[in-house]
Amino acid sequence: MTNGVIEVKGDFTQKYYNYKDNFAPSGEHKVILSGEGLQTVDFARSESRFNILEIQNYSAEGVYFKTNVTIIELIDNGCNVKFANGERSGWKLEQDETIEGDLNLARGTLDLNGHKLTIKGNLIHSGGTLLVNGGELEVQGNYRVQAIDGTNYINSTGVLNMTKEADTVRVFGEFVMQSTASHSEMLTAGTLEIGGNLTQIGGANGYNFCTSGSHTIVLNGTEKQSLSIADNGKGSSRINNLKITNTSADGVDIARDVYVIGNLYNTESKVTNSSRIILAGTFADNAWNHDIWLNENRTLTDDIEIGGNLYLNGNTLDLNGNTLTVKGDVYISAGGGYTYLNVNKGKVYVDGNFNMSGTTGNTSEGYLIMKNAEDYICVNGNFYVYSYHNYGTMTNGVIEVKGDFTQKYYNYKDNFAPSGEHKVILSGEKIQKVDFATTQSYFNILEITKDVNKGCPIITRILSARTRTKPIQTVMGFPTIMRFSILEQTR
Repeated sequence: MTNGVIEVKGDFTQKYYNYKDNFAPSGEHKVILSGEGLQTVDFARSESRFNILEIQNYSAEGVYFKTNVTIIELIDNGCNVKFANGERSGWKLEQDETIEGDLNLARGTLDLNGHKLTIKGNLIHSGGTLLVNGGELEVQGNYRVQAIDGTNYINSTGVLNMTKEADTVRVFGEFVMQSTASHSEMLTAGTLEIGGNLTQIGGANGYNFCTSGSHTIVLNGTEKQSLSIADNGKGSSRINNLKITNTSADGVDIARDVYVIGNLYNTESKVTNSSRIILAGTFADNAWNHDIWLNENRTLTDDIEIGGNLYLNGNTLDLNGNTLTVKGDVYISAGGGYTYLNVNKGKVYVDGNFNMSGTTGNTSEGYLIMKNAEDYICVNGNFYVYSYHNYGTMTNGVIEVKGDFTQKYYNYKDNFAPSGEHKVILSGEKIQKVDFATTQSYFNILEITKDVNKGCPIITRILSARTRTKPIQTVMGFPTIMRFSILEQTR
């Protein structure tokens, strides 16, 4: 059905058995309702629709829509038309307007036209387009891009259009996206402020929350908020710029993995499960106070400080002469494929542990690249090696460890095999334990900066130390059976 006219003088009813879109005309196809008394319209599914619907029923009873109905174009000719659930068609604002209760936008285009629309209740966006168009929308309740089926929320055909820098949508309650329409070119600018939960429900359209350009999400609630993107993906539903200004003690819970492809702004708010934030964009403030997950090729142009754990999951992080400070732990390849940390004349300071392993202590696909004399890693906690492959990528620079040093292996027994001028320094203030699972892995140059009165490192398994000119010797109580030498004792 792409053209022609169906004229009906009685009721119009759609039901289905298998295909929910069994009545879906397009093109120039038109339906005319022209009865002389009450006509009712009843659609079982929102996936079915009218293409062009013209009302020519001029009776006092007019036309009554018993259910939500998708209409691409409505021509009402001034007839009496009543919609279920208080549905309204779109209109164009000529001045600021206020709606005292709820609004159910079901069809047509609601064009703010540079003005402010205040909805003191909830906004149900079951169909049609909300064109912000340089204006401001304030919803004091919830904003749901959903339709209503009885007491249930179902898929909507609604479109939220934010393509101008001045576009502002301010939602005091929840924002829920369940539209069957792609928004890949519809959310490219402006600011969407949300005081409640932000939820994208899967199954309707994986691109219905595909933000881009300069579009910014602000989570500014005064109570606990959750962020949940079901169809999360770098190229599908995602967040462009993200600001969190929640003032509650519970803050924001990241309920599912979510890609941030633009700017991630630092925040003093509490953020739970922040490791589910996958940053494909940039640290807007060169800092992030929480956990973060990186899986993109990234070359630093400034010093970066991470206040929680850093998870590197795939591709290369190149320090490029800059300093990376991590207040929590570092995990290189916690399940994201080949991962490279290229120190590249930079410095890494880790307050917690440095893990060449996954988050559960399993093997990883991680590589550590240190080829310059300036390369420096300082770990206040423990250093764990449990990478799948052997390196051959550590020929210079220094790793300084103040906790224990542990090597394990899954496939390559020489997964820690530095060479050239590479040095490891053990400089903790308490007893440090060194545990190598295989003799094929080893230190190249090992320096101990340990006061003998504060306890020596304890070697719990036999290991190798590649020395230069100094012979193997027994120093500070180490048994001669172990192939180990103190190259420098600074205190």
